[in-house]
Amino acid sequence: TEHIFLKIDSLLVRLKLSDIGYVEAYGDYIKLHTAEKTHISYAKLKNIEELLPSGKFTRIHRSYIINIDKIETMNQQNVQIGEKILPISLTYKEDLLNNIQKLN
Repeated sequence: TEHIFLKIDSLLVRLKLSDIGYVEAYGDYIKLHTAEKTHISYAKLKNIEELLPSGKFTRIHRSYIINIDKIETMNQQNVQIGEKILPISLTYKEDLLNNIQKLN
């Protein structure tokens, strides 16, 4: 699918997967960041991770899931999505590198 539905406040909002830059854990909520807006939804990061296609999205940290297509730069410890620099934890580093290689 090219969209997901996410409950934001009392609305069910349709979001294009290609618009999502990254998803951030925020306590019992998540922040879903797009170029235009940040959406906050009552959900666990693990639940959203299961909804997102694993070929396009990958977990890089216990608090972050990124859209691989939105990576601008990357080094051993960090990845840049737009203006935001996010940490890469050792736990998820190998998965990230494997997912990037699949795209080549």
